Amino acid sequence: MNLDDALQAWAGQEVTLPAPVADDIFREIVAAPAGLDTRWWTTFSGQLAANVVSATRRSSKVLIG
Repeated sequence: MNLDDALQAWAGQEVTLPAPVADDIFREIVAAPAGLDTRWWTTFSGQLAANVVSATRRSSKVLIG
């Protein structure tokens, strides 16, 4: 049995939720709230890059001097 067969067998045993229940779960967990700032990824990426650069600079000073 290969991975595809195993996954197909597993999926065949799963129970499918009724559409209204699945939609409710999606809205509760996955759907973004209306007030979500669409620039969050840009802000997150910028902060992450700044933290990486800052951490790298601190590490290099320790290694050099």
